[in-house]
Amino acid sequence: MRSKEDVIRRLVREGTKQRSLSYKHVSKGIPNSLFTPEVLDDVYTALHESGIEVIDEEARERRRLERDLQQALKHVFSQLTPFQAEVLRMRYGVFSGNPPMSHEVVAEFLGRTPAAVKRAETLALRNAKTTFDARWIERFAARQTPEARPKATSRVIAEVSRLTPDLIRHLKKDHSQLLDIPWDVFEHLVAEFFAAKGFDDVRLVGRSTDTAADVFASCFSDELGTTLRVFVEVKRTHSTVGVEVIEKVYGAMMAERPRIGWHAALIVSLAGFSAGRRYTPTQLSLMGVELRDKSDLLRWLMDYRPNESGLWLPDPLTTLDGLT
Repeated sequence: MRSKEDVIRRLVREGTKQRSLSYKHVSKGIPNSLFTPEVLDDVYTALHESGIEVIDEEARERRRLERDLQQALKHVFSQLTPFQAEVLRMRYGVFSGNPPMSHEVVAEFLGRTPAAVKRAETLALRNAKTTFDARWIERFAARQTPEARPKATSRVIAEVSRLTPDLIRHLKKDHSQLLDIPWDVFEHLVAEFFAAKGFDDVRLVGRSTDTAADVFASCFSDELGTTLRVFVEVKRTHSTVGVEVIEKVYGAMMAERPRIGWHAALIVSLAGFSAGRRYTPTQLSLMGVELRDKSDLLRWLMDYRPNESGLWLPDPLTTLDGLT
């Protein structure tokens, strides 16, 4: 079995001959057994110290496409309404520096319905004077979709063991990789959002026997003169959350309320919630249960600002010990 040092020596030798290496070549040169963020970092450090440039071939191609698209899209956008143009910019990330967004997220940002966003996008592409313009937009969009992102990056994201400011910055650029990060890191990310919003006591309690919650979040209300405690359930799955999970969370909150003092429950689901659920939003609010989906998560992510020293919640408590 090759060691990390063997891999680094071989890649440095190849890079010295070729004067540069692509990210794809470096990724393929590292065996699966050694492919971790730490080893990848050591490899890139060694290549940099050896004066070997690592080239992102896909990024170079995207930059070329952007230059060519600039002229073509000026003609297309001149034929659109301001709303249609903004929909295309946000949907495909055209020249905005932001990752492509779903219809739901665009609707949230623009204060419109997803159906209105879809109609605007369809009309915008249809109104292009030539199929040449539409093809270029679609080609650009295809290179920006989650499916086109480098697989090596996904492998690294899936291997991360803790939340860091760098990881959050990366997710801001490519929020499609929220599904790739480990579940415990995802829970820490949600907890970090609460801490950044001013909750003064946030804990990761998913592995604790003290509660059924994944995250404990509390803050003092000056107006009420009391501390509000929120039971947070985090779901990072491909499947939507159904009524059975909602009822389970509600039951756990009510059962633990005399002991922990829960005031409300919040369910955060990356995949959203099943249609036709038994309760209306008003009924859930009256029960003390709130639902948050991907659009809410993305808004939290985009609005997030780190602490001056890094994370707001660098070393979260994992039990409910010391609660008063």
